[in-house]
Amino acid sequence: MKLISVKEAAEILGVNGSRVRQLILAGKLPSQLIGNSHVIKESDLRLVAVRKRGRPAKKKVKDSTPAKIRIEEVRRWAEARGRVKNR
Repeated sequence: MKLISVKEAAEILGVNGSRVRQLILAGKLPSQLIGNSHVIKESDLRLVAVRKRGRPAKKKVKDSTPAKIRIEEVRRWAEARGRVKNR
């Protein structure tokens, strides 16, 4: 059983130290407190190593009205009010 520091765990996981502390505080990464420093079993890193990185993708909202139709509607509205110059 090898104990590693938060900094070493961060380097192995490819994140920064504050992210490792967040995982510890969230209960996703077990640790032991020695003095005022957390130490982590190297074997426990596998618990968080397979998580997805980054933010979840936003859901794209598809516009039901194509731009061309909207342009035609605006053009008809303008023609009906005499606001279109003849070209």
